[in-house]
Amino acid sequence: MTTAVQPRQRTQVSPWKPLLVRQYRLLWIAQFGSNIGTWAQTLGAQWLVAGHGSALVGVVQTATALPMFLLVLPAGAVADLLDRRRLLLVAQLVMLVVVAGALALLTLVGGLSTISLLAFTFLLGCGQAMMAPAWQAIQPELVPRDLISQAAALNTTSVNLARIVGPAIGGLLVAVAGAGWTFGLNAVSFVGAVVVLTLWRRPADLTPSRTSGLFRALAEGISYVRRSSPARRVLLRVLLFVPASCVIWPYLPVVARQHFGWGSAGYGVLVGAFGLGATIGALVLPHVRARYGPNELLMLAGTGFAVALLVVGFVPLAAVVMPALIVAGMCTLTALSTFNTSMQLLLPDSMRARGLAVYQLIFHGGMAVASPLWGWLGDWLGVAAGCVLAAGLLGLGAASVRWSSLATLDSPRSV
Repeated sequence: MTTAVQPRQRTQVSPWKPLLVRQYRLLWIAQFGSNIGTWAQTLGAQWLVAGHGSALVGVVQTATALPMFLLVLPAGAVADLLDRRRLLLVAQLVMLVVVAGALALLTLVGGLSTISLLAFTFLLGCGQAMMAPAWQAIQPELVPRDLISQAAALNTTSVNLARIVGPAIGGLLVAVAGAGWTFGLNAVSFVGAVVVLTLWRRPADLTPSRTSGLFRALAEGISYVRRSSPARRVLLRVLLFVPASCVIWPYLPVVARQHFGWGSAGYGVLVGAFGLGATIGALVLPHVRARYGPNELLMLAGTGFAVALLVVGFVPLAAVVMPALIVAGMCTLTALSTFNTSMQLLLPDSMRARGLAVYQLIFHGGMAVASPLWGWLGDWLGVAAGCVLAAGLLGLGAASVRWSSLATLDSPRSV
């Protein structure tokens, strides 16, 4: 049964306030460094295959997102059963030594093929999948409850600030030294997170005692989300936004090459514009959230992203496309922060990693399925047609908020 909850009072809080918490600040900085390496490598990998068409670029995106679809649910169960700090530490070490380091070495010695690139990208995605639920689930341990929405926005900001810096560095590295050095940068970027996680002493009362098996824990988490009407509505909104919005990634390398005649550095500038928009979005979101509720924010995000896609698809002028990408980044930050905050506030600690794993499943599963489809559609009908279709889907999703809205919650555990 769903318990009626009074809307919370909307108060404006500084977007940077969670960074005053020492442990959160250290982990955020370490994760930011890791995100820079991830985006530099993403640019290097996508640029290596961009000459073969947007479909193969979409396959690279799928190789990154598919592990989330396959592994994130058991990863969420493991994160609720075991010590989350140790799980994060092991995942970072494996990605550093076994995957990212090996990929960089193989590329630098000239032994990298398209198949091996996709395979290593998939393995890195596996590491991210094992880490994602635990990383999101520890956020309420790091900051007070009234700062969760700001922390969620800052986590997304970390990704998008890195989306500015990482592609810029990656584009220069590809142009000057080759794509292999972007993979090496990614390997080094895991070191900071390993050090911070090693030094973090998580309170003993937050370390769970294993009371059920993996499959039982997994079933309990899925059942909880299935019975929670507010959680189901969040997941529906994710499904209506994410697959359509990810159209931008298989198309941007093609736009850089074919519309503007740019190389890898120019492509990095386009990706950086999107990241800049997300960063601006994180700065203004607390002010906007003080005035509008989550449903109004999702309507604005879907509509704004749809308009930006039409500009990207039809306007062959970089001076116009760049502002459109900034708008798209702002809209993405707004939507993802709203989704994440809603799920964080809905879930009790004992179910948080598993509930967030279901959220990640919908999020990354939508990307894994949609990205190659958008790429193949772009090769078949052109980038403009793909942008029109995606914009239409985002517009419908924004309009549907009126009859399938999110609950405005100040308390979790409403089922």
